[in-house]
Amino acid sequence: MIANITAAVNEIPLDDVERLRARCIREIRQTNGVINLGDAVRYQNGWDDQWSG
Repeated sequence: MIANITAAVNEIPLDDVERLRARCIREIRQTNGVINLGDAVRYQNGWDDQWSG
């Protein structure tokens, strides 16, 4: 719900929201919902293309 409100306020197209949601679901499945801080930092800084999970 919050994501939809944020998308509407920022005028983000529905296609982009749906694509991001699908990506999030894929990443959650890939990592089994477990991400550690080190993995997140590496990913955000572009040091690693994949989560080590």
